[in-house]
Amino acid sequence: QFQEFLPDLLTNYHQGDTPTKIRVLDRGSQVIEASRHVFDDDKKEVLLFGSMEPYVSILGEDGYHQIAAERIERGITLKALLFPGPITDWMKSRPASDGREVRLLSNADPFVTSFQSSTRAAFIFQPNVPLVLLIEDQFIVQMLRSMFMMLWKQAKT
Repeated sequence: QFQEFLPDLLTNYHQGDTPTKIRVLDRGSQVIEASRHVFDDDKKEVLLFGSMEPYVSILGEDGYHQIAAERIERGITLKALLFPGPITDWMKSRPASDGREVRLLSNADPFVTSFQSSTRAAFIFQPNVPLVLLIEDQFIVQMLRSMFMMLWKQAKT
């Protein structure tokens, strides 16, 4: 088990000094475990961008609720910039104690992919394959976060 976690530990200490780490994850348990890894970030803020329904379908409804409960328990906030839909509506209706702010992504043509990002890792969800990429590269993650924040400022609450 230690050997499995060693690459992740080394990545955390040598970010930018080592090659970009991109992994393709299996649906379900690997994605849920990697989501927990994202919660270990120092900033305590996660960004979510794109289509919510395919995102939940990849995690599974139970997996989504498990991850959301853990995020809330650990005091990690979520900024979600999402296309309209039933799950987005549900997320917007949740109490402020859930630590989530949802804005609508209305100035873009809808697409089915999404990404989630902390400050050192990002997931890209492509539901049609289905494919989940975990990217651990500070420069790629910084770029995704910068684009997110630009669109966040323009989005409707």
